[in-house]
Amino acid sequence: MKTAGILGGFGPESTAKFQLEIVEIFRARKIKTRPPLLIWQTPVPLKIEKTLVLKSKGVSKFLPFLVKGAKRLEKGGANFIVIPCNSLHILINELRCSVKLPILSIIEETSGALGEKRISKIGVIGTEVLIESQLHQKCLRSHGIHPILPSKKNQDLINQSIGAILGNNNADWVKKILLQTAEEFLAQDVKDILLACTDLRPFFPEFLKIKIHDTLQILAVATAKEILNGKITTS
Repeated sequence: MKTAGILGGFGPESTAKFQLEIVEIFRARKIKTRPPLLIWQTPVPLKIEKTLVLKSKGVSKFLPFLVKGAKRLEKGGANFIVIPCNSLHILINELRCSVKLPILSIIEETSGALGEKRISKIGVIGTEVLIESQLHQKCLRSHGIHPILPSKKNQDLINQSIGAILGNNNADWVKKILLQTAEEFLAQDVKDILLACTDLRPFFPEFLKIKIHDTLQILAVATAKEILNGKITTS
């Protein structure tokens, strides 16, 4: 059994939820032990985080914090690393060069899992900096899935809603924006949404007409599978 190193803190709630998702996967599959996890809560200044979300700037400022955390996890005995944050995968190549441990990609794992479901097109919700990076779009296309993006108006509102979450403000307004975006996708005959921001899942309203694919949950399944050397199913 391998030990997973979780490079977390983006945000802390998502990291905690990610840990519990892995624990629940073990429980649901009746695995008679707890998952071995090392967690590094990355001490990034909130100003840097808010600048990335609200202004789509400064992603490179995260790199020294991530490298330090990855090296701590490596030194602490992790066998591989995961980052439960979509946007920071912009830096995954630099991170992979900074440590000897393999780093699972939430982008690669998500597209692989969705490709197995034979989805033809999917709406993508994430930060503006993630959308502009084209990480998910390129990987989805490589698996035969056509990505659909929110309108400029809704993308701006999504960014503002993530900023509101960081400031612990106005959960009802966030839900309204997410519902509005889901309805926009539905009007384009999009029946699946890729939720590519780990902070948004607790705020997504129940919307039975459209299927939500949560990148955090997909990465949790991939992490549990890696811990167990591939000995669980992904159903």
